[in-house]
Amino acid sequence: MIWSKHAKAWEWGHAYAKAFHHQRGHLVIPTTAKLDDYAVGAWMRRQCRVGNLTVS
Repeated sequence: MIWSKHAKAWEWGHAYAKAFHHQRGHLVIPTTAKLDDYAVGAWMRRQCRVGNLTVS
């Protein structure tokens, strides 16, 4: 059963953010950053904007 049509896309973005963190040791991801042609920086920016989060 699919609970949310966006759940799979969020899971992919989260997996790439985790990979970025594993490689760099932080989540201050530039908006232009890509991993395996996935725009992880743009994904993180959207998550911060939706959650009203800021980077310190």
